[in-house]
Amino acid sequence: MPPAQGERHRAVYPVNAISFHSVHNTFATGENSASVPRRALYGPSDGGSDGFVNIWDPFNKKRLCQFHRYPTSIASLAFSNDGSTLAIASSYMQEQGDISHPEDAIFIRQVTDAETKPK
Repeated sequence: MPPAQGERHRAVYPVNAISFHSVHNTFATGENSASVPRRALYGPSDGGSDGFVNIWDPFNKKRLCQFHRYPTSIASLAFSNDGSTLAIASSYMQEQGDISHPEDAIFIRQVTDAETKPK
């Protein structure tokens, strides 16, 4: 079925990592950086979700924020016990075969209530 007038295709990428915020009961997800979309949906574009970390509000079913695109896929995520810090592991996961790619890296990000608390 073609999209309705004014609608565009939206790429959907697989989630590689998830971590739950123990204070606000929200969660973070991390996706592939360069994978081929697994399927396309009809609807307004959200700018894509590849190689980004997103914070989600499960109660209102909305994305609270999105962190910049990382150099390779998000392999793992972990909030600290108090929810003030998010560790982000970026690692090429062979999505495009054996090609040249950036080195694996771990990023430590201080997160705020504005980024992680449901609205």
